[in-house]
Amino acid sequence: MTSTPIASSSPTAMSNCDTILNAINNLRNDLNERIDGLKTSNENKFTSLENKITMRIDSIETKHKAEIKDLKEKVESLAINLKMTNKKLESGAPASSNRRERKTNIIIKGLKALDNPETATNYINDFLKIKFNLNNCFNNLKILGKDHNIYKITLTNLEVKKQIMINKRRILDGSRIYIKNDLTALQASEMHNLRLASKDHKSRGAKVKLYRNKVCIEDKWMQWDEDLGELRETQTPIHNKLGVANNPARALSHKKN
Repeated sequence: MTSTPIASSSPTAMSNCDTILNAINNLRNDLNERIDGLKTSNENKFTSLENKITMRIDSIETKHKAEIKDLKEKVESLAINLKMTNKKLESGAPASSNRRERKTNIIIKGLKALDNPETATNYINDFLKIKFNLNNCFNNLKILGKDHNIYKITLTNLEVKKQIMINKRRILDGSRIYIKNDLTALQASEMHNLRLASKDHKSRGAKVKLYRNKVCIEDKWMQWDEDLGELRETQTPIHNKLGVANNPARALSHKKN
C-alpha cells in the first residue's frame, strides 16, 4: 500500500498565519497597554483619595487641637480668677471694710506743707473751691508724710470725688500737684506693678491704656496678679470708656523681675 505524501505549506497559508499571529500580538499589546493605563489611573485616583483623606484628618486634628488649647486657656483663666476670688474672701471683712472706707478718700500731693490741721483744712478748702468750684466738700483731713505735704481727704460723697477725678488732669495740667485714690497697701502694690508692666509693653510699641486697676494692651484686658507676679487676662471692665471688649486671641505675660 502506497502512503499519501503530506502536502507542504503554501506561501499563501504561511502569510495568513503570520497575519493572524501579528494581529494576536497587536491585540495582546493593546490589551496590556489598556491594563497598564487602568492601573495608572486607579493608582492616581487612589493616591488622590488618600491625600484627601489625610488632609481631612489633619484638618480635624488641627481644629480639635485648637479647641483643646482654647479650652485649656479658659480653664487656666478660670482657675486663676477663682484663686484671686478665694484670696479676697480669705482676707476677710476687715480688708473689704477698709476698701469701702477709702472709696470717698483722695490723696493730694504737691501742695505746700502745713503742720496745723485747722490751717490745712482752710487751705484745702480754698484749693478745692478755686480749682474745682467745690465748697465744704470734705468731712475729714489728715496730714501725711515726713514733710507734711501729703493730704488725705475724706469727701462728702462719691459724686464729689467723681467730679474731682474726672477734671483733675485738665485743671492741674502743667502743675506738680497730683490727686490720687486712697489705696490699700495691696492695691497700691498692684497698681505699681501694673504701671511698670504697662510701661514695658508700651516701650516695645504696644498700644496700652490704663483703666482703674486694669490695663488694655493691644485690645486685650489684663490685670496684675500679685501671687504669680505677672499680668494675666481678665474680664472687660463694666462700662469702660475705652469701649474695648476682651479678645482672647493670644495671651500676654509680663513677669516681675
